[in-house]
Amino acid sequence: MKYKFILFILFINVQLLVAQDFLFSNPYNIRIIHNPAFTGIDQARVNVNLIHRTQFNPIPGPFKTSAFSSDIGLCKPANVGLGLFAINSVQGDGFLTNNNFGLSAAIHIPTSKNPQSNLSFGIQFAFIQQSVDWSKYVFSDQITFQGIDKNVSSVNSSINPNVGIIKPDISSGLIYRQRLTSNNSFRFFMAGLSINHFNTPNIGLINNYILPISSNVHVGYLNQPFKKEIGFSINSRLIQQQNFKNTYFDVNAEICKLGLIAIFAVRSNTTNNFLDNTHYLGFGFGYENVYNDNSFKGVLNYDLNISGVSGESSGIWELSVFLSFNKGCSGNSSRKKVCNYDGLGKAPQF
Repeated sequence: MKYKFILFILFINVQLLVAQDFLFSNPYNIRIIHNPAFTGIDQARVNVNLIHRTQFNPIPGPFKTSAFSSDIGLCKPANVGLGLFAINSVQGDGFLTNNNFGLSAAIHIPTSKNPQSNLSFGIQFAFIQQSVDWSKYVFSDQITFQGIDKNVSSVNSSINPNVGIIKPDISSGLIYRQRLTSNNSFRFFMAGLSINHFNTPNIGLINNYILPISSNVHVGYLNQPFKKEIGFSINSRLIQQQNFKNTYFDVNAEICKLGLIAIFAVRSNTTNNFLDNTHYLGFGFGYENVYNDNSFKGVLNYDLNISGVSGESSGIWELSVFLSFNKGCSGNSSRKKVCNYDGLGKAPQF
């Protein structure tokens, strides 16, 4: 056993860690996890998303999260999108493992007053699987006056003796997206809301911990010139978690010219419990082939902790890759002129 923790510490930390939703520095690069209403929001496009995140490196066994998602906007029936996703998170040195996987679906309705706007509704059915490797920990009945009895493997009655649990999880969301009139650039405005954990799943490994309902409000603006000039986007989100009284807020600004990307961000995580509030400055760079119909985008983000984490945390690293392919639709489509890029493959499709 490389690292051992007393049962009390295990109990406290499980409570803290499972109370958090998965947060990514670049949420639009893994967007159907961010809001299920994004699923298939661009007709005839297949999107593939990969992301890896590591944080709190000073803690033995850093917290690591990897995620995959893919979605497609169907041609028939039009206005419908389907997607799937998977998330793996390892917290500490085998301390706690989370696996989330599920399916999402959305419908995208062009608004009658403005043919360049649409309203999207999405729903997500998932499963949360959690497990703890009990062999890495020391319990009270293993401690003797001479040290630790490694042969004792009994588990206290207050502990769930199962290796892991699996629970269903339901979330939903909506998005309003509008293409703004412009003669020299693609301009989009977007506003969205998602409500997560409608069914408040019981995911407690030690006690009956109910994952609280959380809400995610986000807005964004994109300006991408037709010519090879500077384009930019800015977006913000506010995530509020009930019961745990945890609030997350950030603002991301992204500048792009000739495919090169620079990102600047401010992030804040505040809570009313005994944890300290944490605040970060975010930086990133990457590349995207903006002017091709099949799109690629790769970004490396770094969030520098400026307050709230003791031990001088070395920050959070995140690598994300977004791929988008135009599959085309034969014949006329009711969504052909709705919020699309007419062949311009901005990745991700905002």
